[in-house]
Amino acid sequence: MNTSATPMRIRTTLLAFAFILCSLIPKGYAQSYNFSGFNYQAVVRDAGGQPLPNQAVGLQFQIYQGLPTFVGGYWETHDVVTDANGLIHVKLGGGTPEAFSVPPTFAEIDWDAGYKWCNIFMDITGGTNYTFVGRNDFWAVPYALRSLKSDSALFAPGWALNGADLSNTNSGHIGLGTIAPEAALDVHSGNIRVTGSGLTAGLDLTPFSPGGNDPGARVQATDDGGFGAHLDFLVKPIGNITNTLENRMRIESNGNVGIGTATPESILQVGSYGGAVDRYITVASQGGNTQRSGIKLRHFNTSYGYTVESDERIASEGFHILEHFANPAGTSVLYIQKFSGNVGIGTTTPQSKLAVNGRITCKEVEVSLVGFPDYVFAKDYRLMPLAEVSQYIAINGHLPNVPSACEVEENGLGLGELNKILLEKVEELTLHLIEKDQEVDALQSEMRQLRGMILELHAK
Repeated sequence: MNTSATPMRIRTTLLAFAFILCSLIPKGYAQSYNFSGFNYQAVVRDAGGQPLPNQAVGLQFQIYQGLPTFVGGYWETHDVVTDANGLIHVKLGGGTPEAFSVPPTFAEIDWDAGYKWCNIFMDITGGTNYTFVGRNDFWAVPYALRSLKSDSALFAPGWALNGADLSNTNSGHIGLGTIAPEAALDVHSGNIRVTGSGLTAGLDLTPFSPGGNDPGARVQATDDGGFGAHLDFLVKPIGNITNTLENRMRIESNGNVGIGTATPESILQVGSYGGAVDRYITVASQGGNTQRSGIKLRHFNTSYGYTVESDERIASEGFHILEHFANPAGTSVLYIQKFSGNVGIGTTTPQSKLAVNGRITCKEVEVSLVGFPDYVFAKDYRLMPLAEVSQYIAINGHLPNVPSACEVEENGLGLGELNKILLEKVEELTLHLIEKDQEVDALQSEMRQLRGMILELHAK
């Protein structure tokens, strides 16, 4: 490349420069056009002043700041062809940056850094043997004048610039990705990023301001080290007038969730160890006789596992533990009946405080009874003679005060009642045995007397 500062004997007419700041153009307008540079037009003429139609031309633009020196600066080149009238159209900012440009790209030019100007070089043969043809200073044009108004907050009501802070007092909405925002800030088809200055980044929510600007809640991400992070949800306790937030929930980088604890040990932990605070988990339904609420524990899929639920449906009201084995609906393995409090194991129709549809294995059963059968030993108790017992059995087919087999099959028999009846019969049998033992003793005494009398007779 060869750049010469000697003016060439070619006449050019510079028609316009336009400087555009895209962020200040109305959104609908900016979506249709790209305002990321300058428009440059010129008529290329020969030494006699005649336009050069359909001519390949090489251009080089050099943008500098401050005093007119040739140290540093942003340079870019263009290869264009004049039209039938010798006119060229170039977008400065859309050319090829030179490798030694400072800054390296047009987009990195700091337009706020002060006065700027541009040298223009041309090669009318379409090559890179550029010759200086002129210099242009950058002055304000309509869009640039509009951008100046942004600094004085005149281009839109409500905007104000205070140092590095930009604010707006309007009551309207701001939309990103939408022309019809429905909230103070409405973001469509994108994310909002909050990057902290240290190991934390957060978003403060301030529904009130008793202390001026202290938040009522905060969502905060904190670096865990090892490319991990945990997420905290902090709120201000009732009655706290200081700028102090307390951690109410944490999501660890491993997926564990803690409510009321910052060190959850499982996928969900509610509360921490120690303290005198009651902790509950509420699973609520809308009510009515068609609703259920509970906790589902599943393995593999919805057909395997257990369900713990409160059922308000008619005919099944109460508390259920359902077992699912290749059965999404589940089978009740434990049921507590509503209102009565009756418990059913293997049955949903318990008729007593505990009903078990199956075998029970245990080491000990304690039964509390009122009216234990010691009354059999009372002096006024009438012990039925064995002859009457024999007659009763012959007529009824069972012992006195013992229910029949039909009655037991129809109504069942309580364990306590059964043991009471059995103990009564054992005590009655004991009394009968005592009575018979006394009769045997009397008979044996008589036998000894008779044996003595017989021996005396033989001795005479």
